[in-house]
Amino acid sequence: MVVRDEAHQLVECLAPVIDLFDQIAIVDTGSRDGTPQLLLDRFGIEVLYRDLDENRCGCLCDPRHDGLALLSTPWVLLLDADERLERSMLEHIRALPDDPSMAGYFGRWLNRSAGESDFEDYKLFLFRNGLRPRGLVHDVVQLDIRSRGLHAGWLEGLDILHLPDAGRRQSKAERYRQRLQCAIDLQPDFYRYYWFLGYMEFRAGHWQRSAELLSRATGVCSAQFPVECLNSAMVLSELFARQQDERALERVLARACAFFDEASEDFEVRINFRLGPWLEAAWENLRHGRMDRIRAYRFAC
Repeated sequence: MVVRDEAHQLVECLAPVIDLFDQIAIVDTGSRDGTPQLLLDRFGIEVLYRDLDENRCGCLCDPRHDGLALLSTPWVLLLDADERLERSMLEHIRALPDDPSMAGYFGRWLNRSAGESDFEDYKLFLFRNGLRPRGLVHDVVQLDIRSRGLHAGWLEGLDILHLPDAGRRQSKAERYRQRLQCAIDLQPDFYRYYWFLGYMEFRAGHWQRSAELLSRATGVCSAQFPVECLNSAMVLSELFARQQDERALERVLARACAFFDEASEDFEVRINFRLGPWLEAAWENLRHGRMDRIRAYRFAC
């Protein structure tokens, strides 16, 4: 875990399951609410202190790597303080045989936030020790798995509840917007950033800026970022559908469908059960002039 000012929710997160972990590494990046002392007093956990480097866009990946270096377990579970695990789920996972063909596992990410409808996404929570997340913002392990020619799959029963703090939503969104733009400036070929910032701008109603960012990701069809490029095409399709721009919509969907076929063997594309059916339905709606039905499903960001 990488934490900062999470004293209000760490006990609820850790207390029910902490004894099921062989090792725990928590990195604190500057808490002022007593988080390190709470972890020591309640759980006997001594945090590792690391400052965020603003020259690297406040990157969480760097302190995360420092925490991972402390672990000697064969498998690692990444967890945030606003996520909740069922004890029975962890007991089930611990009892499973080790499949040598798998480098990591995705699971359901059940998002629940005050004032909004619940929705389901997915996340790669569990991976073999030695793999490392990559990215200045929204870092993920998938890139390391791809670069090594390894494979990750779906683990049925790996369900984690995400409870983002509604009170922090606006300030967190603005912070992430700044960090993502910083990351784009530093790593312009890391197309994951365009997807996340484009989707944030879409959710905020800034459609022109969103279209610029999403078009960058959609246009490259990167094998290193296949889902991010396809997600960008999905949201861009909704933008064009809302604008009744049939020609632009057809171009985006045609390119996305062709790339989906090319990337169909990618491990993350294969577990993304909603993507293929969405593209098929979007084509069908376009053919019948039902532009109002071409709407992207919800993503966590």
